[in-house]
Amino acid sequence: MPLTLTTAPAKEPVTWDEAKAWLRLPNDDDKTDVEKIIVAAREHAEGRTGRALITQDWTLRLDSFPGEFLLYKPPCQEVVHLKYTDGFGVAQTLVEGTDYQVDLYSQPARVGPYRGTSWPTPLDDTYNAVELQFKAGYGDDETYVPQGIRAAMKKIITQTYENRDNWITGTIIVSVPREADVDLGGYKVNWV
Repeated sequence: MPLTLTTAPAKEPVTWDEAKAWLRLPNDDDKTDVEKIIVAAREHAEGRTGRALITQDWTLRLDSFPGEFLLYKPPCQEVVHLKYTDGFGVAQTLVEGTDYQVDLYSQPARVGPYRGTSWPTPLDDTYNAVELQFKAGYGDDETYVPQGIRAAMKKIITQTYENRDNWITGTIIVSVPREADVDLGGYKVNWV
């Protein structure tokens, strides 16, 4: 799928302070390792659910316009831009509310031509002639992420931390607790 992460989340759904308290760590000695484990737990949760947790930018590139764009990374917050290369090879930016409409309430979110209009014709035989960038995620920090997802991440963090010597050196893969995957399954989108 031609969907790429443009800007990673600036924060994590579980903070260092939360993880430190959850793991009952007496000091900051393992901070670097725990922060890596937090990122891995988020990546697992996002992969398992098909969702973006903290605000992040995604870019979808296509050779031509589809009937409508389906944005398979909920929850979608907004469309940042929709651009294309026209028949003369010139980059053009379309305008929401004039050239296209956005439905953020559906899952997946949808983007289609504005009522009564159709998509323009991009330059023929050009790879990635159409580019749509959008923001996805529950919000800018952990307070917006559903507690069930955060609880599942804490289970993953605990399991991984308790087996961190093997995880960090890469000698074995630490298994994700079954309970965490069951918890995350309740947030899974249908197309994952």
